[in-house]
Amino acid sequence: KGWKGITSDVFAKNNNIYNVILTYNGEKVILYVNGIEKGTNDTNATGVIKNPQKNTVFAIGCNPTGSTIAGNKLRGKVYDAKIYNRGLSEDEIHHNYILDKNRFGIAE
Repeated sequence: KGWKGITSDVFAKNNNIYNVILTYNGEKVILYVNGIEKGTNDTNATGVIKNPQKNTVFAIGCNPTGSTIAGNKLRGKVYDAKIYNRGLSEDEIHHNYILDKNRFGIAE
């Protein structure tokens, strides 16, 4: 229950575009930045992610507090957001990065 955090050595630079992907493989959450694994978190939970209960807050680009999205907000733009009903493989993550790199001009 609750949210889990991931730490990484990646520091976002102003005016840069990044491809950021989180995936869950049934045991841990993995963070990829520009197609490269940059962090993991053993969630101490296993199994499928269940459908959220009524009134569950889901947010991209902010850290929700309680039942609102009034928490810390991203100071930037989210150009593209995708949610899959399964964890992506490393090949799929790399493929998505290449597509976004070409589409949005992501720098290496």
